[in-house]
Amino acid sequence: MIDAAGLTIYPDGLSIGRGHLEPQEKYNQIEEVFAGSGCASLFRKEMLEEIGFLDEDFFAYAEDTDLGWRARLAGWKAYYVPEAILYYHHSKKFGTYSMLKAFLMV
Repeated sequence: MIDAAGLTIYPDGLSIGRGHLEPQEKYNQIEEVFAGSGCASLFRKEMLEEIGFLDEDFFAYAEDTDLGWRARLAGWKAYYVPEAILYYHHSKKFGTYSMLKAFLMV
């Protein structure tokens, strides 16, 4: 199952992992995405030198969305590459459903 095949931004501004909990087979080709997921992304050094690093004001959650917005505004693109596989423990630190996670996300 996929945790995130890149990030998607919904019309209401919500950022969510593209393909979350969907079968991996559905995402089997290289595609441009809004941004890379913070749990598994590689960034060009030149991009980070131009736009800066992750904003420390985001303690947890949405730091990847912020970085993605800044990269897009500067003209950079992000791609999902299915051959790049990472095993990730979703919500390991704060739990899947917790008051702390809800507070940090909202």
